[in-house]
Amino acid sequence: MQSIVLDEADEMLKMGFIEDIEWILDHTPGEKQVALFSATMPKPVRRVAQKYLKDEVEIKINSKTSTVTGIEQCYWYARGVHKLDALTRILEVEETDATMIFVRTKSQTVELADQLKARGHSCAAINGDLNQALRESTIQKLKNGRLDVVVATDVAARGLDVDRISHVINYDIPFDPEAYIHRIGRTGRAGRTGKAILFVAPKERKMLRIIERVTRQPIKEFELPDKDVITKIRIERFKAKVHRAVEQEKLDFYSDIINQLVSDQGTSLHDIAAGLCLLAQQGDPLLVREKSVKEKTATPRDRGTRERRSDRRDGRGRRSRGESRRRSRAHEHEPGMVSCRIEVGRRHGVNPGSIVAAIAEKGGIQGKVIGRINLHNEYSTVDLPEELPKAVFRNLKRAWVANRPMNLTAL
Repeated sequence: MQSIVLDEADEMLKMGFIEDIEWILDHTPGEKQVALFSATMPKPVRRVAQKYLKDEVEIKINSKTSTVTGIEQCYWYARGVHKLDALTRILEVEETDATMIFVRTKSQTVELADQLKARGHSCAAINGDLNQALRESTIQKLKNGRLDVVVATDVAARGLDVDRISHVINYDIPFDPEAYIHRIGRTGRAGRTGKAILFVAPKERKMLRIIERVTRQPIKEFELPDKDVITKIRIERFKAKVHRAVEQEKLDFYSDIINQLVSDQGTSLHDIAAGLCLLAQQGDPLLVREKSVKEKTATPRDRGTRERRSDRRDGRGRRSRGESRRRSRAHEHEPGMVSCRIEVGRRHGVNPGSIVAAIAEKGGIQGKVIGRINLHNEYSTVDLPEELPKAVFRNLKRAWVANRPMNLTAL
């Protein structure tokens, strides 16, 4: 053995591998070259360097700011149960090339990737469970445009260099500012500009301020696009598709059908066109019903009022405050949606992605119109558009997921 390279030493420290690294170094020949690379230099890593490197030379790279100035940084003040809705809106509205989304755990990468795929996005997960061949294949797809969205953990994304990543979305805020710097460094490559969006929960505001101090750059608040903006974008895309079809396709066959509709029913061309638009957008609606993703967090005064009202229900066999809250959360749903129960839960091995996929396939609807999903041990709840035809709900009652019948019922 002539040389050993310790790369990402600080990450190995975080993962608890430093003792294993020291054991390996202790059992290697004395005559060797050792190189250590680390984005940060905490004391345990510095101790390893001083113990195992001979005549070492420390190289530091200083910069006036810790992040690339070509990256636009912003945050959205998030409430956890609405994060997926907000993410879907952002991906629909932002002019993206490729997007990298960061979460904290390996299981989250798979779950979120499944949810986004069910909503029509070209998406994949990258985590530590992927073998090298599959990881390289996923990255290559991202590079050549066959994949547009990747959901990753911090460790899995280390060393990933793809020029076309235009957006980095921190779905989960990192535990330390250095991780944030490494995350958003995935965009703004090769002299390009990029955008980094950070989801911040109410209890995570302090970490946001710490990140701003470390990066020496202010992070502005991001205004989530409302229903009118999204509706306008969907209409423009729909109109563009119609124009392309008129310009590029042979329409004689369909023109004959339109002429028959006019002569048989006496319907105007305008009404026929409107009816065709209605049919074309079923399962992929142009009109967006407002969801509660932009609701403000309740103030202490608001919370106190609700708590006092809940307290009045306590005693004499009535529900306790905690039970009242749980019951309320279980049955609340977004405007324009109806909450439904399915008889499949965590115990049966189901996940939100498989529920979305099953409903989308059996109901013949786009996954992105499916609302919030809550998993419980024995059952789950899902929000569906109340305007869906009754026939769709009848079909969903006969759908299966995780090798079990859904038995979907409205709450």
